[in-house]
Amino acid sequence: MEDKTVLSDDEIKRSLPEGWKYRGNALHKSWYFGKFRDMPDFVIKAVHLMNDVNHHADISMDTRTKTVKVSVTTHSEGRVTATDIDFAKKINEMN
Repeated sequence: MEDKTVLSDDEIKRSLPEGWKYRGNALHKSWYFGKFRDMPDFVIKAVHLMNDVNHHADISMDTRTKTVKVSVTTHSEGRVTATDIDFAKKINEMN
């Protein structure tokens, strides 16, 4: 079950998973891939994770720089919640 407890800025900063940044009421992280062909595999894994946990992030691929960017927030709350932190940790484990 989702924990939609809105976190304070301090709580977010203390629990921010490795490599993630907090700005604009969302968590953000970018991944660089040496080869373009590796990017879709990562995105597909992320989509499966989102489906499994019923929490949907914004994902963008920049084929020029071979970068995938993920942003996550709880849209219904308009802020970062514990569910977002959990999702960020799980996507880190996916790699």
